[in-house]
Amino acid sequence: MEIAEKLSAKLKQYDLPIKILLADRGFGSGENYAYLEAANIEGFISLPGSYHPLREGFNYDPERDVYVCRNGKFLYNHGIRMEKGFATHYYHARVKDCSICPFKKACCGNKRRQSLTFSAYRHYHQRMKERIESKEGKSMKRRRMATVEPVFGSLLNYYGMKRANTKGKQAAHKMMLMTACAYNLQKLLTPIHQPKNKIQSLPIQQLLVLYFIFFCLVQHPRPFAETQPK
Repeated sequence: MEIAEKLSAKLKQYDLPIKILLADRGFGSGENYAYLEAANIEGFISLPGSYHPLREGFNYDPERDVYVCRNGKFLYNHGIRMEKGFATHYYHARVKDCSICPFKKACCGNKRRQSLTFSAYRHYHQRMKERIESKEGKSMKRRRMATVEPVFGSLLNYYGMKRANTKGKQAAHKMMLMTACAYNLQKLLTPIHQPKNKIQSLPIQQLLVLYFIFFCLVQHPRPFAETQPK
C-alpha cells in the first residue's frame, strides 16, 4: 500500500515504527493484507464485499489442494490466472465426473463441468477475517469509529468537503489541507483544561482567513514586519 509506505517512511524519521494499522473496507484487498504481513504490521481492515470464501456444497481439502463436491468428486487446482486485474485460483471438476452426477442440473446448470474461482490471497483474507472478528479486532473497530469517523463526518457535513470545487488533484489536495487546518483550529478553540466548556463555533470562512493569516506570519514574517510603522 502506497499510503502505508509513505507514512512509514515519514514516521521513521522520528523513530516511530508502525505496529498497528486500521482502515475501512475500501482498502481491503489481498495485496494490502500481504503487504502488511510482510512488513510485520498488524492490520485491522474489513474484508471487501466481493470476497466469498465459502461455496455451498463444496469443502476444501488443504492437504491435496482440492475442493470436494457433495457427490465426493474432486475439483483440481488448474493454476492462477488474472481476472479483472486480480490473481485468481481456478478449480475445475472432470467432465466425466459431472456428466454422471445426479446433482449436475442443480450444480452446473448447462455447463459441462463445475468450476470455482478463489482469490490467490485467500489465506491472507482468512487470517484478516479471524483478526477483525477477535476481541481485539472489535475493540480496534470501536476505536476507529470513535476517533476517525467523526472527523470525516464533520468535514463532509460542516466543512463543505462533499465536493471539491477545484481542478486537478494538486488543487484538491490543497483544499483538503486547508480544510483539515480549519478543523484543527476549531479544535484548538476548546480550552484544553476545561473540556466541558462549550464555545461558539466560527464559520468556515472565518477559520480559513484565520489560518491564512497564521500561515503567512509563519512562512513570510519579514514582509509583515516591514509594513509596520517604525
